[in-house]
Amino acid sequence: MEDFKPKSNLNKPGENFNVLKEVDSREKPEAEFKEESLEKLKDKQEKEKLELSSEAQIKKLKETIESQNQEIVKLNKIIEETKEKLKKVSKELEIPPPKEEEVVSIVQEKEKIEKIIQEKEKLEKQIEELENQKEEEELKEREKLIKEEKEKILEEKFEELKKQVEIKEKDEEIIEIFGSSPFSEKKVYREEGEVSESLLVTDPSKSVLVFYKDGKIDKIIAGPKADIDQVIKTILKDEMPDEKLTQEATKRVDNKLNKQQKIEEKSEKEIKTEKNHFEDESFQGKEESKTNPFEGGGFEKLKT
Repeated sequence: MEDFKPKSNLNKPGENFNVLKEVDSREKPEAEFKEESLEKLKDKQEKEKLELSSEAQIKKLKETIESQNQEIVKLNKIIEETKEKLKKVSKELEIPPPKEEEVVSIVQEKEKIEKIIQEKEKLEKQIEELENQKEEEELKEREKLIKEEKEKILEEKFEELKKQVEIKEKDEEIIEIFGSSPFSEKKVYREEGEVSESLLVTDPSKSVLVFYKDGKIDKIIAGPKADIDQVIKTILKDEMPDEKLTQEATKRVDNKLNKQQKIEEKSEKEIKTEKNHFEDESFQGKEESKTNPFEGGGFEKLKT
């Protein structure tokens, strides 16, 4: 077979352009972005919306956008590689390289990039909407947790006070304890709430005596007929007004949420580190297995 002479085809632009077309179409990206994947992605996202929380949806969308960013980088790289190959072949054929709009694969890759960018913009808008929704959900969830924590605190305080109750059977003993108590602050309670000390003598058996030390309940004495549970609930309303109760509950909830957030951030960081390590190993494997793109008949045909 005769040796290939580049200058012999200068007067046949059609044939030269066919050679460039062959170079243009010879290579295809390993991870070529499939157009139909966008439609599948939309369907998948709609299903996930019904199952996932706003936070989970945002995470999924951000992962998709990250994947799309990587795909755009790959496609731009493919375009540049194609341009370099066409330039090299054109130089050997001693003809001007074709314009980008004349190269089918470059046009196709640019169309794919534009389509990905449009889809990214839609996803970013979805993320913005979901983040607003997430803020509302988190606010409602926090309010719910605070309400539950308030109930939990009241239950804890109720049990603590109930353990302090000491029941006295004799009316005289109850009156004597109250009168001789060294505590400077003391109160008399009945089922309806706090009552005057003078009412203690009318029916000590239904009374509950509360003694304080340094501003805190130190001792509780109750008569045998006293409705202890109801009285303790009344005492708690006095000792733990809603504002104070809300502050304590809010502090507890915020501490729990902060700890939970730190745990989640640590977990995500470990997962991301492991994922990056895996991707690095995969990339190194691919680099080692790469062969010359012109081997196997592509550029060799131009020389024969």
